[in-house]
Amino acid sequence: MQQDKNLFNPGFVPEPEIYIQRRIGRGAVKNRTEDLMDLVYLWDNQVEPDTEAWLFLHHTSMTAYFKIEETNPRAEIKEHMGRVCTDSACELFLCLPDENEAFVTEETHPELFYTDADDTALGRLSAEGALQLPFKAQAEHHLYINIEVNALGCIYAKYGRSRQNRIPFTEEMLKALEIEVQHFADHWEMQINVPYSVINEIAGFKLMKPGCVFGWNLCKISETPEIEHYASMADIDCDHPDFHRPQDFLTMLML
Repeated sequence: MQQDKNLFNPGFVPEPEIYIQRRIGRGAVKNRTEDLMDLVYLWDNQVEPDTEAWLFLHHTSMTAYFKIEETNPRAEIKEHMGRVCTDSACELFLCLPDENEAFVTEETHPELFYTDADDTALGRLSAEGALQLPFKAQAEHHLYINIEVNALGCIYAKYGRSRQNRIPFTEEMLKALEIEVQHFADHWEMQINVPYSVINEIAGFKLMKPGCVFGWNLCKISETPEIEHYASMADIDCDHPDFHRPQDFLTMLML
C-alpha cells in the first residue's frame, strides 16, 4: 500500500520493527485512513479477509483503527469478557516497559527531537539501524495488555507477564475503553480507543507521555474452525497460532 509521506518518512527502510510517531488530535483519525497498513496472515487460515490497521497516538489516548473487507462478520458473543476470539475479532497488544527503560530524551537521542512543519508524525526505523532504544519487549518479564473486540463491540481484556494467570480488566477499565464499530456494504471498521490513564494504572507509573517507548501489535483473529484466521502487523516467530509473544512485538516511540 502506498504510504502518506507525511506519516512515513520515505527515507527510512521498509518493514521496520521500530516506529516513531508524533501525537495527533483524536479527531484527525478519520481523515488518515490512507495511513492504514496491511496485516499479514500467518499459519493456516480458512479465510483471509483483507485487513488494514494502524495505531494512532493522541494527547490523552491512543486509537487502534481496523478496516476489514468482510461483509458478514461472525458476532455471537454478546457480553464483555466472553470468548470473542471465536467471533470475527480485532486485537490490540501493548507491552509496557519498566520505568527505568521507558523513556528517551532530547539529551540521549537529539536526532529524534526535531520539528518539521510538514510532519504530522514521524516514520519508521529498522531495528537493524543506528537507533538504540532502552526497551525491547521480553516474554515472561514485561507486563503486556491484550484488548480483543468482536464486531458487536464486546471486549475481552486482560494483562500480565505471560499467557497464564492474566488479570482481567476491572469494570471501570472496561468502561473507560471507547469502541466504535461501523458496518458498510463491503467491509466493516473498528476503533479501539484506550485512555492513557488506563495504561498508566497498569504500568504503575506515568508511562504515556512524549519520549516513552512501548511494544505493540495489531491482530485479526477467529478461532472458529469454519472461518479460522490469524493476521498480524508484526511477524510472529512461532510454528503455531500464538499472538501472546511480546518478544515479537513492534516497538513504538512517542514524540
